[in-house]
Amino acid sequence: MIPDSTPSPSARRPLGARLGPVRSRAGLTAAGAALLLLVGSANGVLLAWQSSVQHRITHTLTVDRTLMQVLADLLDSETGQRGYLLTGDPAFLVPYTAGQARIAAELPVLDAELRASPTQEARLRALRPAIDRKFAELDRTLALDRAGDRDGALALVRAGEGKAEMDGIRRIIESMRAQEDDLLVGYQRHAHRIEALVGIGSVVSVGIMALLAVLALRETARGGRPCRASCRRSWRPSSSAADWSGAAACGSASGATRPSPSWTCADPPRSPSGPIPRRWPSW
Repeated sequence: MIPDSTPSPSARRPLGARLGPVRSRAGLTAAGAALLLLVGSANGVLLAWQSSVQHRITHTLTVDRTLMQVLADLLDSETGQRGYLLTGDPAFLVPYTAGQARIAAELPVLDAELRASPTQEARLRALRPAIDRKFAELDRTLALDRAGDRDGALALVRAGEGKAEMDGIRRIIESMRAQEDDLLVGYQRHAHRIEALVGIGSVVSVGIMALLAVLALRETARGGRPCRASCRRSWRPSSSAADWSGAAACGSASGATRPSPSWTCADPPRSPSGPIPRRWPSW
């Protein structure tokens, strides 16, 4: 009688032992997916924070640029006034009137940008009357010249009233710019930190995705092994179709054909030189 080499159900591994690796791999996959989701959410929060910081940097640069433009326009107006007083050429009044018009448009911009800063808003309230006094001084000198009193206009310039007003305006603008520069340095430091954290999060995300891909490939590679092993255990080459039923399912999937040998794997025929080696189907 040919002994059956198929392992009995009692010899097989317990169900819990066989499901252990499956549960372990499923747990690793779930943990990796959860970690990937967590890192992605953190990166999203960091990117939103970075957008907010970039908006603040843009705001600070806008305020600083507008303050510099106000000071430049004041200098243009003062240069045009003095050129006109010295030469009497009306062409020198072009930068004077242009600077005055630009400052009238720039002060509302500063007012809108600095509403969130009480300190800067207080400085802006002090800057407005200082600019008004400076233009009043320029207008007085021009009015004296138009009235024919050029010497009186030049004497008013030499008195230093306009210079004192200009120095006060410079101090206010420089203090406002200094605060904006301090804010800009802090915002840029935050932006660099956020960029570093986003980079680290991206590297971690790529690593997690690579790990999940490796686990998926390993799982795919292991998927066909149990079926092939089951076919080999249950195959009994013979002329009977019933002996081939154990491997039919796997053989049809792997492209194997029904073998032709008429002996069984458990009791192969013998030859004068010894037993004929077993031959397993290759799939």
